[in-house]
Amino acid sequence: MVEQKRAPKLRFKGFSDAWEQRKLGDIAKFSKGSGYSKSDLQKSGHPIILYGRMYTQYETVISNVDTYVKLRDKSVLSEGNEVIVPSSGESAEEISRASAVKQQGIILGGDLNIIKPLANLNSSFLALILSSGSHQKELSKRAQGKSVVHLHNSDLKQIILKLSSVQEQIIISNFFQTLDHLITLHQRKLDLLKQLKKAYLQVMFPAKDEKIPKVRFANFEGEWELHSLGNFCQYTSSPITIKDIKDDGLHDLYDANTCIGKTNKAYMQEDYITIIKDGAGVGRIRVLPKGTAFLSTMGALTPKNSNLFFLLNLLKKADLGKGCIGSTIPHIYFKDYSKNKYFIPSQDEQGQIGLLFQKVDTLIKKQQKKIEKLNSLKKAYLKNMFI
Repeated sequence: MVEQKRAPKLRFKGFSDAWEQRKLGDIAKFSKGSGYSKSDLQKSGHPIILYGRMYTQYETVISNVDTYVKLRDKSVLSEGNEVIVPSSGESAEEISRASAVKQQGIILGGDLNIIKPLANLNSSFLALILSSGSHQKELSKRAQGKSVVHLHNSDLKQIILKLSSVQEQIIISNFFQTLDHLITLHQRKLDLLKQLKKAYLQVMFPAKDEKIPKVRFANFEGEWELHSLGNFCQYTSSPITIKDIKDDGLHDLYDANTCIGKTNKAYMQEDYITIIKDGAGVGRIRVLPKGTAFLSTMGALTPKNSNLFFLLNLLKKADLGKGCIGSTIPHIYFKDYSKNKYFIPSQDEQGQIGLLFQKVDTLIKKQQKKIEKLNSLKKAYLKNMFI
């Protein structure tokens, strides 16, 4: 066991020296970015990093810049290996993040604090520790303001860093860059799967004023038939309230989307679709298994002479939430949307379409779990590899 507060719990082989405390102002130079705004962006020109990217597209190391502006005489250009920290934001937590800029010649926009590490301080390592653990908490404490929070270079200079040797810093930062790259690759795969599903929704159901879809499985032909939703879908309400969740043990899962729980009473005898009919998330739908319960703020939809997963994706494409009423608490009623008419095919074709979407959803869920596991792993490493 290493001594507490002098070294992290988890280290790479070959490193055993105690970590040192240093004031950031003693081992770095500080400056500010120049005043560009989002309105200055254009399709081509000189690459620029604006502070908004730190919130919408955060990376520990910024490796690809795809925003451009016209180069000005007084533009601030990166020298390579700087660390940037937002100087303004909506909350102390939001502003407490840092990114390393490895490339030279990138314009650094306004509202960015620029830190240039000196000897024995790796820029990627600095960005990593400022954005996590005790150092991030110190950043948050130093942020000042109410409606808009500010963080100045004078605040950053006072931060006390806990540092290893520069050799260990490089190995640690390279490890997390590799882990981040893996997470990014899995996220891209997830995004592609979601795009694929979206494309299927567009082409495997008839477009407006059309009776057949653009894409069909082999051996299916002829026009789809027009039916009211109430003709091929049955609605069930629920007596279960939030109070019952506490009293009846229905607390396995409850969020804005659904509430389910194993119970002695099998409220639903078959797999079904829940739809939120009141409040936040109105119109959202998902499939739940038989033998589970749902809240009174939801309704249950079960197919009549139709396929469950075909019905699910038909309703997702229809987006029933668009028809909600009420300004304070939005809600929708089955008696209204049950009259909506949709073109549907034979049960055999419904089954093929439903099975396809079921498989795609399974792939999406598996990919989401992979990303969740990787993010949990990263969180554990961040906790144990720093002081």
